[in-house]
Amino acid sequence: MKLSLLSRIFIFDVFFTVLALVVVWVFLRPQYEDRLITEHRNSLRQMQSYALADLDQIIAGWSDVTKFIAAQVNERPKEGEIVLRSMVALHPEIVQIKIHSPQLVDELSSQNTLYPPPHVQVMDSNGIRSNVDSLLMFYWAQDSLDRQHYLVTRTNIQVENHPFNLTVIWDAKELVTVFSKLPFGEGYSASIRSVSSVLLEHHSSFKPLESRTAPGSEATVQRVRQDKSDWSVLTGAFRTAQLWLVVAVPEQSMLLPVEELLRAITVCIIGLAFIVLLLGWILSSQIKRPVRRLVRDVQNLHEMDFTQTIQVPAIKDLRGMGEALEQLRQMMELNMPPREKSEGQESDSEPNV
Repeated sequence: MKLSLLSRIFIFDVFFTVLALVVVWVFLRPQYEDRLITEHRNSLRQMQSYALADLDQIIAGWSDVTKFIAAQVNERPKEGEIVLRSMVALHPEIVQIKIHSPQLVDELSSQNTLYPPPHVQVMDSNGIRSNVDSLLMFYWAQDSLDRQHYLVTRTNIQVENHPFNLTVIWDAKELVTVFSKLPFGEGYSASIRSVSSVLLEHHSSFKPLESRTAPGSEATVQRVRQDKSDWSVLTGAFRTAQLWLVVAVPEQSMLLPVEELLRAITVCIIGLAFIVLLLGWILSSQIKRPVRRLVRDVQNLHEMDFTQTIQVPAIKDLRGMGEALEQLRQMMELNMPPREKSEGQESDSEPNV
């Protein structure tokens, strides 16, 4: 069966439209998604490194102050109370400083009047080792009454051949603020972890990993599947302490630009296909118009009378045209079937004069 021009245009248009959509959604989409996830992970890793640098800077500053207090107490043991008060005055984020010895009952302490006395209990089993100073330990504590977060730094000092523990309780508000404003988009999950516990956490629908991070492990990126969703989990180590920042970002949020772009491409392809089909219909209509007119004119030939002789003009310039028309009339008279007579029409026509 011979197809019309419009039918052929429609078939080719549908074929190339389906082919283009298959190429975009089946072949190009996975490659684009993999590249986008890789680029997004690199960006997340860079942002994580910036966040780690900010958190490390805070912890490093508190560590240096703790070591400075220990050095001042060692140099001026008799002025220990003055040293503690001056340090509290110079560093308003210090909540409390204590110097105590397991061998002595008395202790020396200085309380910041801007804070209420902290109700915290520091357990040695929850200690976090420093990566900079082997004598320095960190502890994460939370007030049992006002839900205040504290970071406790502790180091050992020798005063007149007696061992003492220097404990500094810091207001961790700055640390919590930096952690709560991590720029990882929407729906992410983040946590600051030690070897044995979780210090801070921010969860969306992601469940924290059960496996503990081993000391000395490097920064890693892995894909974890939970509840039929894929997550990119980035783990970065702190420079100052044995802590890790674990960030989990849903890959679905990374792929939103892909979905939007592919939908836009699909709309463009379908729109172009519609335009091609419309142009094909217009072209087919323009081609068929003279053909239809010719057919209509040929059909009208049956109603024309070719029996009357054409008079050849006497003018010389028009005589050739008249003779040509007469020959054409004679040819049409021979080839055309006789005209059907209508009712009431006379059977014999009058002869031409």
